[in-house]
Amino acid sequence: MSFPFSKTFFHIIPVAFGLDITDAAFKFLELTPGGKGFAVRSFGERDLPSGIVREGVVRQPEELSRIIRQALKGTKMSSYVVTSIPDEEVFLSTIQLPRIEKRSELDTAIRVEAEENIPIALEEAYFDYGLLPEHSTSDAMHVLVTAVRKATVDAHIGAVRMAGLTPLAVEPESFAIARSVVPGEYNGAPVLIIEIGASRTRLIIFGAGTVLAIGSLPFSSLLLGEAVMQALNVDRGMAITLQRNVGLFEHEQYGTKVQAAIVPLFNKLIKELERYISFFNQKQAETGAPGIDSILLSGGGSYVGGIEKYLGVGLKIAVARANPLAELSAHSAKTRDLANGQALRYSVAIGLALRGVRGDVSEFFH
Repeated sequence: MSFPFSKTFFHIIPVAFGLDITDAAFKFLELTPGGKGFAVRSFGERDLPSGIVREGVVRQPEELSRIIRQALKGTKMSSYVVTSIPDEEVFLSTIQLPRIEKRSELDTAIRVEAEENIPIALEEAYFDYGLLPEHSTSDAMHVLVTAVRKATVDAHIGAVRMAGLTPLAVEPESFAIARSVVPGEYNGAPVLIIEIGASRTRLIIFGAGTVLAIGSLPFSSLLLGEAVMQALNVDRGMAITLQRNVGLFEHEQYGTKVQAAIVPLFNKLIKELERYISFFNQKQAETGAPGIDSILLSGGGSYVGGIEKYLGVGLKIAVARANPLAELSAHSAKTRDLANGQALRYSVAIGLALRGVRGDVSEFFH
């Protein structure tokens, strides 16, 4: 008989599953050690009625907990969970300080600077920071500061606990996405992760072993779907099929009709991305650090046919679809089910589950 526990030296940590809660739905996924990596033990998702979660904040915790309990009933999932906070509620900033050797003095200096750079009082926030590698010989040091309103985290965690689950850790969703799509050994130049979701597109810059910046754009798979529905007079299901199978390619039956519907949206996206990349790269150049030299696509909207080539040519940068299954064993039937056109939709849940199965829960808020 096997038990879902992760072993460390003289310490046993229960395996936790990943729970990704958004305004429109939640996804859950549990991993177990298997083969050369991890196997998917169970996964699924449920839509949420409007208003239960709004703008990333849990507004109706009792109703959310009821739906979570109902969805997990009979799944034999672990009762331990790692969950995430939407990036809209996360404040992330890089601050510069003169080099300080004493830890106590550094903590004080960071808190003072954070108060100036983060738009909420630190006593009302869960707050963390990390030192970034230096790429110049100056005496300055750069610190990545992250904060989330306590009220937001507490409401989120309260709903999870009411569902009968024990939260072991909570983190910004961008950190979970980066964990699932960026290879663990990666130490190259910063990479831009473009997560095209149902209601928005997340921008995540990963480098130096951590998330360096986050942002969002009003570009989404729903926006693309509506454009195709209107242009070709088809229902939403057919619009999704056409996005995936035709997308930015010319097609025998549909010619350039699908292209004509979505190309203007992609051209607008390219202009926004050019500004975002240019701004970040200029800031990096000021400290002698490398700029973005590649892009990874994630999220359900990244399945649009021809998207990698179109963005790559438009941005003049290497673009590829991410592979959130890189650390998962292909021998699991559940893993194969997830690989069948769904993996990129589960990148947050996979990243959370990876943290849960590795037992990396030494800090509650990461």
